[in-house]
Amino acid sequence: MNDRYDDVEAMLQMPAPTLERDAQPMLIESLPHTQQQQAQELAATIDIHDFEAVLQYGTDAQLALSRFSTLLLAQVQRKEQTNISAVLSQLTDTLEEINPQSLTEKRGFLKRFLPKSATSTQQLMTKYKRISVQVDRLSVQLERSKIQLLRDLQLLDQLFEQNKKYFDALNLYIAAAEVKRLDVLYEELPSVQQQANESDDPMAQQQLKDLQSAIEQFEQRIYDLEMARMMTIQSAPQIRLVQQTSRMLANKIQTSIQTAIPVWKTQISLAITLNQQKKEAERQQQIDALSIQMGEASAQLHADTTTDVFTTHAQLLSTIQETIDIEQSQLESKQQIEQIATQQPLSRMAKRQL
Repeated sequence: MNDRYDDVEAMLQMPAPTLERDAQPMLIESLPHTQQQQAQELAATIDIHDFEAVLQYGTDAQLALSRFSTLLLAQVQRKEQTNISAVLSQLTDTLEEINPQSLTEKRGFLKRFLPKSATSTQQLMTKYKRISVQVDRLSVQLERSKIQLLRDLQLLDQLFEQNKKYFDALNLYIAAAEVKRLDVLYEELPSVQQQANESDDPMAQQQLKDLQSAIEQFEQRIYDLEMARMMTIQSAPQIRLVQQTSRMLANKIQTSIQTAIPVWKTQISLAITLNQQKKEAERQQQIDALSIQMGEASAQLHADTTTDVFTTHAQLLSTIQETIDIEQSQLESKQQIEQIATQQPLSRMAKRQL
């Protein structure tokens, strides 16, 4: 698209709302050609002498924006989006039950999985199976959260496009109003002022006061529309930020449940198997060279596997913590959107119609 305001950066370049607009460039000059024509046509229909019409001017876009802010607020406040950290914390606690960092070489890696009085391979396997079931259950919950995140991303895309439409609509109203304002200031007002200066007729003086009051009210209406547009400008980058963190969350969850957890389970299973083999080798009483060689090879393989399990375990816990941090960042972004959505300015007429 050739629309100058099709991206967030361009939206952020819009001037702040002001009642001192003579020093700033006309908005219509920066609009696409088709919107310039629309603004000119809309300006021709504006009657600033009609107080009710001025109050109504642009309220359709403001009311639509108000409904949009309610929808946006509902989206960022959804309760089911806030349980990912709780599930990840449960997963961390479960994995910490067999945390390799608490082990020492003296007692051996796998013996620390169980109390000193219960170190048989069968008991090790029983504990591993119990923990594995818990990990699988939490993985299912994370998968559901990932699916919900992907659905939310689609909705956020729709919300961003709606926000963009309201931004464009408000721009059109503001640009047309600025055109009408200049037309009144430089065409109608000088003529009325001249008539008031050249005439002693009180009606001519009153006509000038009425026009000046109408201009002031019209400028206030433009300011109200600019304040409404400011909400769309503030919302756009926040929606994109929530989308970004949602994608990062979905990626981290997928990495955990499809890569890190399966690798962790494989390493633990291998460590248990090698531990059993090592015990069998230690029970052998042969003193021939072959037995000694097997024992040394088994010990080395067990040591290597222990290192692999430690590394895998640490990486998995790190991934989980990173995911928790990302969700916290997402929650902060949603809180900023919530503040924007709840502080939306409306004109008096728009408020009466809600």
